[in-house]
Amino acid sequence: MGTPRGLPLLGGGQDRGLAYPSPVASRSCRRQALHETSRAFLEAGPHSQQLAAVLATRLADLIGGGCIIRGPVDRAPSLPLACAHTIAGSLEALRQTFETSPHALAFACSAQAAHTRRPILLPLVSSEVLQLWTQPAARPYLDQYQVCSMLVAPIRSAQQVLATIVLWREHPCRPLGDSHALLLAEVANRIAPALSISKHRQRRQAC
Repeated sequence: MGTPRGLPLLGGGQDRGLAYPSPVASRSCRRQALHETSRAFLEAGPHSQQLAAVLATRLADLIGGGCIIRGPVDRAPSLPLACAHTIAGSLEALRQTFETSPHALAFACSAQAAHTRRPILLPLVSSEVLQLWTQPAARPYLDQYQVCSMLVAPIRSAQQVLATIVLWREHPCRPLGDSHALLLAEVANRIAPALSISKHRQRRQAC
């Protein structure tokens, strides 16, 4: 499979591909991704659950919104590896939502990103639109917190998609854009080997 030309935009209006970044923008994204993942590794160590929790918190703080990191979408419903939000009330509402239904929020977006193995950027979206793609358990959260922009990226090895990262902002924040998509893709690439190693370690221990 060849390298896809740009990243898909799945949202209102015309679909388009994200333009290739300039060399300066690419270097900036790589540096920031290296910083975020290095700090996460330093704080969490080699354990995938702790690593996901630290990384989700750092990414949520970085964009000023929410973050979910969920495992493979083809498995039976299970709680996300991690969720984070810059607002304490939103985080508590997220946890309650996932306890009721682990696949409640943005699961269709995670499934699509895992299927295509490519990031999805929804620069402008609404809670009302997201309710069409989500389970009823997520509707109270979407009614209370008006999501205005969303970004999803797969964390993949050569063989499979190991997890997905979902980022979003809520009204009245500015939309997520191409630079965020490039940064998240870099973060996903850097975190994939650690999750793959952790998965193999868990398989050996289970034998």
